[in-house]
Amino acid sequence: MGPTLGVSALIHGDEVTGPEVVRRLREAISPTRLRGRVRLVPVANPLAYQTLTRGMPLAVEIGNLNRVFPADPSLDLTARLAHALQTRFLDQVTHLVDLHAGGTFPIVDYSISLRDLDLALAFGQRVVRQVDGYAGTMGALAAAQGKPVVIAEIGGGYALDNQYIEMGVRGVLNVMRHLRMIDGGLERPGRQTVIRDTATLRPGHGGLLHSELGADAMIREVPQGMLLGRVVSPHTHDASRGGHCWQRARGPDSASLPWPRSGASPSGWRSGPQPAAASG
Repeated sequence: MGPTLGVSALIHGDEVTGPEVVRRLREAISPTRLRGRVRLVPVANPLAYQTLTRGMPLAVEIGNLNRVFPADPSLDLTARLAHALQTRFLDQVTHLVDLHAGGTFPIVDYSISLRDLDLALAFGQRVVRQVDGYAGTMGALAAAQGKPVVIAEIGGGYALDNQYIEMGVRGVLNVMRHLRMIDGGLERPGRQTVIRDTATLRPGHGGLLHSELGADAMIREVPQGMLLGRVVSPHTHDASRGGHCWQRARGPDSASLPWPRSGASPSGWRSGPQPAAASG
């Protein structure tokens, strides 16, 4: 029969890349050439999607659907939806690819591996983070059930960026080739970096982030002490215009790999997390 691969998207309602990845996957997969099964959930959190919010509207207890697994169906709406996802989807798969994005502001490009590093490397992103799992997530529950998990963080914002959509489709097809569910060779970058420890830079002040790094810096290694950006007052702006620069952020380590995030930062630095240590 072969493996049963589960592909889920939009467990957070503001991560809009995933549903389009799933739609294109449906078009790309030929059932007659498939060894095994693929179960697709394009919109895991429909209520959050309707409001374009990360969390579940009308939540009584925990609003983040991806923090309540395994859930008690006798509790609030968030728990009931998590229980339905577990029993009707997760319990029927042998492997899981959970598609995420940066949400409202950030743009992200990395994978998280639970239980099977080779599977995450096969997905084909340049940076893979190994973790044991975050309590309450669907991925952690799948890993606790003995299932290999890839959490793909691709793209961000409310625009559908074709670059990241294609990355997601290619990644899932790579996973299927790795599992011998379909024929063909893997499409992977020439170099991939596995990280196990991360450090997050946070500012001492809120404000506007003026980043020194563009999108071309995504996943790039930067030298120690490199200026990453400045947090400035939204009222007076930078010093060149008579304003005041509240804080300058510099890279903490010569091997750091920034994942730039742009936009207003009312309470926190939006260019983290940064891996503090990396190994090939």
